[in-house]
Amino acid sequence: MLTRPFQIDPELPKENWRHEVFEYNDMILQIGIEKQVKVIDVYNLIRDWKYFIDEAHFNTEGNFILSVELKKEILEE
Repeated sequence: MLTRPFQIDPELPKENWRHEVFEYNDMILQIGIEKQVKVIDVYNLIRDWKYFIDEAHFNTEGNFILSVELKKEILEE
């Protein structure tokens, strides 16, 4: 399982749906614990805006970093 990568504009009102991404990621982490399933916390893995093309999608460099990390996780299993 993966948490959702995301960058949020701090100027967005708290009522904006994008603030729910934090709750979603917390739920994914909790489900992983409860079901004993590995969760890769992509949200905290790649935080720098320079790796995003918009608020939720990585650019080429961000995708490369993610692929390297996913490979490491898969090969550890």
